[in-house]
Amino acid sequence: MLSTSKMCTLLYRVPFGVLEVVASERGISKVNCKPLGEPSMPSAPGNMSRVCQCRSAPCKASGILDEAGSWLGAYFNGDRFAIGQLPRLDLTEVPDFSTQVLNELVSCTEPGVTITYGGLGEKLGRAKAARAVGNAMRSNPIPLFIPCHRVTLSNGSLGNYSMGHGSLTKEWLLEHEKKMSRENHTKGKV
Repeated sequence: MLSTSKMCTLLYRVPFGVLEVVASERGISKVNCKPLGEPSMPSAPGNMSRVCQCRSAPCKASGILDEAGSWLGAYFNGDRFAIGQLPRLDLTEVPDFSTQVLNELVSCTEPGVTITYGGLGEKLGRAKAARAVGNAMRSNPIPLFIPCHRVTLSNGSLGNYSMGHGSLTKEWLLEHEKKMSRENHTKGKV
C-alpha cells in the first residue's frame, strides 16, 4: 500500500482524458486516467494542475512532477527524442517479477514498435511466461511512462489496455507513436 505522506499529484489533460500522476520523492508511483469523450489529437500540450501534500521545502516530488509534465508535453507534441529520458519512477511497491518485466519493456521497445507478451517473456529468458507477462502488464501502476500499450497478442490483435478508453486508447497511442517516428524521421532526427 502506498503511503500518502509526502505525495504530490499532477493532473494533466490528454487526448483521451485526464491523467493523475502521483509521485513521492522516490519517483512516479501511480498513473490513473479519467476518460473523457473520444480520443482526439490535441493542438498543444495539456493543461496541468498540481496538488502537493509535502510540508517541507524544497519538495523533491514536485520536481519529479515537473519532469513528468515536461515528458508528457513532449510525448503528446510528438517529440520522440525528448521522451527518451523518463522521469524517475518508483516501483518499490511492485513485485519482483513484475518489476523485471516492466524494466525490460522500457529498455527493449521504442515508440510505435510493439512486442508480444511471449516475445517479452523470451527477452527475460522465460519463453513460456506470456501469461505472467500479461499479468505484469495488467498490474502496471505507471502506464504510458512504462509503455504497456506496446505489448500485443501473438495473433496480432492489440489485446486489452487499462487506461482511458481501453483498446481504443491503446490503438490511438500506437498510431500517435508511429506518426511521431515518421515525423521525426522526416525532420532528419533519426
